[in-house]
Amino acid sequence: MNHGDTLVYHSWDSTGRHLVTDGKGPYVEYLEDGSLARTGSYRDSLPDGTWTYYHRNGQPSARGNYEGDRWSRQPRGEWTRWYENGHVHSKGLLPSWTETGPWTFYHPNGRISHTREGADYTNRGRYAQAFDSSGAPTIQNGQGYFLEHYPNGRC
Repeated sequence: MNHGDTLVYHSWDSTGRHLVTDGKGPYVEYLEDGSLARTGSYRDSLPDGTWTYYHRNGQPSARGNYEGDRWSRQPRGEWTRWYENGHVHSKGLLPSWTETGPWTFYHPNGRISHTREGADYTNRGRYAQAFDSSGAPTIQNGQGYFLEHYPNGRC
């Protein structure tokens, strides 16, 4: 989601139609294979408003808002991220590049994995509750354990 350090003054679509003019307008980006990468809009040459990012299969991977003044715009407000299968991965509030509580994370099967308060991208924060992929609680009222499984099978 980080492209706040990029200023866009002009952008054209594949047919040559001018999209972003003088730093404002709709923006659409595609990957090399032609799949949609992200959509949104620019104002003052910075991302503004709702942006959606996509997995290669066309499913959304993240959606949220960029807000701020003409000198600095950051992701703020409610953000949602999805797995490639379309199930929600996580959702919560971003006030300024950090996840603040509560954030809810989900297993790929759609069940709640855990909720976290006061977290940031380095995975710090208080785990309020956690569940294994079958829905059995592993943390309740801040007590218990949490294991995160990665696609390669490691914890």
